[in-house]
Amino acid sequence: MIEKKDTQIKYKKPSRKDVLEHISIAKQQAGKGDYLGASVNIAQALNIAGLLGDKKLLSEAKKLSVTYNTEAEKLLTDHSISIDIDKKTKDAFDDHIKVLTSSRSLYVNLSRIASSRLLVPRYDEAVKNAHNIVPVTAQFVTNITYGDNGHLKAFDKFESTWLIENYNIQLNLTFNMLNVLFSRLRRKKQVSTEQLINVLVRRKMYNREQFMKVWSALNYGLMGDYYTSISLLVPIVERTFLDLSTVVGIDTYSYGSKNISTRGKPLSSHILNSKEYQDVWGKDFCIMLDLFLYNEDGYKFRHRVVHGELGLAEYSFTTFNMLLYILIKMSFMITATPAKPKQL
Repeated sequence: MIEKKDTQIKYKKPSRKDVLEHISIAKQQAGKGDYLGASVNIAQALNIAGLLGDKKLLSEAKKLSVTYNTEAEKLLTDHSISIDIDKKTKDAFDDHIKVLTSSRSLYVNLSRIASSRLLVPRYDEAVKNAHNIVPVTAQFVTNITYGDNGHLKAFDKFESTWLIENYNIQLNLTFNMLNVLFSRLRRKKQVSTEQLINVLVRRKMYNREQFMKVWSALNYGLMGDYYTSISLLVPIVERTFLDLSTVVGIDTYSYGSKNISTRGKPLSSHILNSKEYQDVWGKDFCIMLDLFLYNEDGYKFRHRVVHGELGLAEYSFTTFNMLLYILIKMSFMITATPAKPKQL
């Protein structure tokens, strides 16, 4: 709490009275139907009660928080950011897509898709755009972020919200381009489970058991059963990334710890944002995986699939294509060579 007296500003230690005050204000706002304002005040009450360790007030504030957040969600409206692409830029994208799918060989086409720099969003570019281009309306809106538990997590954190919005412009472009690319390959009758598996076999990245899992996931997806396919592909992508990381020499067992471990560390935002992994896989690829699969400010596909939170509409052609692209890209980023027999 801050008190101002004359020209001096003094810090006032938060008290139980402050918690009661925020709860009282929140109740008044809720009584008038202002559930957004009530959510903000009850969140402040929760924070102070937590600092004080007051279990009774904390319990009361939590109950009110759930109620107010539920009502506030009904008042929130979705928004989106769109950009106009001029004809010259659109033609350049079309030409690039034609090049990526021009070969009669699926292996060559997938190799080109995997190496295309245009398909991986550039994080630093998103940072630059977010800094240089700020909408006028940002001055007049409130940015509220809710955590997985339904409680208000952040209030007026415009910078991080605007950065993710800018990044998602690039990521949505990736989604759209992949849909066009794989649709073209299907029309050319180059995409079947057998054809895709043959490409992966040539990359020499999987053992027999892994191939059976990949075959099942791809077969379901190509038949249009995206629910089953995506449920299988998410853990396959995660396992493939960690297995290939081990192959190239990254310690996936004791990462971030001085202790020796015999159990691998699960893939996470922390790992994907580490220098060790980004030096091997590339910063932009790691950030794309993080914001698509793990990061709480991104799509969180991995967590939402595992916990049954992904809506049926998101088990889609677009999501399938993105996971297929990630799998193919990883397979082409690392080249396996036969080990030379040791001299006895």
